[in-house]
Amino acid sequence: MIRKIISPSFLWLILMLVSCMQSPRTATSSVTATPMPAIGTNPAQLPAWWSSVFGGLSGLNIALSPNGKWLARNVNHLHAVEFVSTSNPSQTLQIPAGAKLGEYVSPVDWAPDSSAFVAYGADNICEKCPYDRVIIYEIQGKDSIASYSIFEPHYTYAESMFATSWAPLSWSPDASQLAISINLQEIVILDKHARVIQRVMPSLTNSERVVDLWWAQNGLIYIIDDGAGGYRLQKSDPANPLKPYTLLNRDGSMDIIGLRQNPTRLLISYHRWKDDVSELLLMNAETGNLERTISLKGTLCRSSDSPNSLSTAIETCDAKANLWLFDWNRSELVDQGEVQTLIGWHTDVQGFVVVKGTSPESLWIEVVKP
Repeated sequence: MIRKIISPSFLWLILMLVSCMQSPRTATSSVTATPMPAIGTNPAQLPAWWSSVFGGLSGLNIALSPNGKWLARNVNHLHAVEFVSTSNPSQTLQIPAGAKLGEYVSPVDWAPDSSAFVAYGADNICEKCPYDRVIIYEIQGKDSIASYSIFEPHYTYAESMFATSWAPLSWSPDASQLAISINLQEIVILDKHARVIQRVMPSLTNSERVVDLWWAQNGLIYIIDDGAGGYRLQKSDPANPLKPYTLLNRDGSMDIIGLRQNPTRLLISYHRWKDDVSELLLMNAETGNLERTISLKGTLCRSSDSPNSLSTAIETCDAKANLWLFDWNRSELVDQGEVQTLIGWHTDVQGFVVVKGTSPESLWIEVVKP
């Protein structure tokens, strides 16, 4: 699973830029890593069929399945999602024709067992345009078919005023259900067929919004923006959603970028606006205790957890993109040098897949091992 950490107010602009497919930013390589085998004809070089994937904001419109077998990417200028085999570029999953998915379809997140994928469908793309439907694709490996189901929020006029082109969401640890904040206030639990199982209503004021959402083994964890410069980290048991409790309350912004189960520990990015300080906070979500604070330079843009809960990869993307690995056992952050983009975890090679290179004509794939 890969998490994209990005301001929602700029998402519509980013999607438009991605659709124009600008040239990637340049970076230099400084990491010794194992080349990924069996991708394209040359395992050390980026296959030619990937060239259309990487635009000026490379990686925002692609998602690698946790088992490393499928790459979900935008095609046809954001009008569709395509699932491409990483071992055979000519093989794609067949998606049956059917109901309208949207004028624009945006890839979002794989289920942790690679059995399903979620995307947003929108009839319009703009800063204030809400997404119109949630699309859940089920991957049927034997037949190379991806069936899909659709959930439509059906906003009231008042709700649409607060809806956005994105929404916080998280798969359950067993990959059977999906939690999504459909209007940044109400959390809906869906099954893989996009059927509503439960609705969770956090106790929020009119100005408060759910801006991040994770599903731990023992409940939902979410971050609330209070609308006045403060962020609140809360935990809620789906069996008793009306009694959430607060783990952390701070001025400034927060995002959860990593989670380790049993016991539940969180890696949180925190930015304090008043003095422009960025930090990583390591928290035990069972006790609410902060275990460590780590200074971090750069703007966080995406992260990816390893399924074995040993490491979290973090990409910062300012003038240059940089990769960091957080070691959960040692509680340490290790600088891995510059990259083009972080794609995600690949189970077969037990490492994080990254793209490196110095120009659009010279890109290659590497696997950075924890």
